[in-house]
Amino acid sequence: MADPLKILSFDRGIEQIFQGDLKEDVRLPDRQRPLLPSESRVNQHLDKVIRTPNLELNLLESLQTKLQDKSILIPAVYRSLIGRSQKSLREAIKKAGPWTNKKALQEAAELLEAEEDLMDLLITYQNTLHKA
Repeated sequence: MADPLKILSFDRGIEQIFQGDLKEDVRLPDRQRPLLPSESRVNQHLDKVIRTPNLELNLLESLQTKLQDKSILIPAVYRSLIGRSQKSLREAIKKAGPWTNKKALQEAAELLEAEEDLMDLLITYQNTLHKA
């Protein structure tokens, strides 16, 4: 019986591997009906195999934000939204009644103010790098 790996001996060179000196006729098995490729089934099967549900994947998907308005990703728009949100929070704190948790609103406003300060610092660093 001939060694099936004979065509893979690398001492003969790459041409021998591609062309081979295989004497026997190699055919695919006969089928009663033709095989038609079904890309959707293959993709579904691959998704099942590759993306098995697990806790880590579920957590990552739940943490990803789904943006309705992608314009928020533009720095100038983002900055103006932070300013407006901060202003709205300050007004809400002034109008808040005794039942409102003013401390939480105050902390949120302070966080937005800190975000604005960090953005100013980032812009300063960017300008410094551009000059250098």
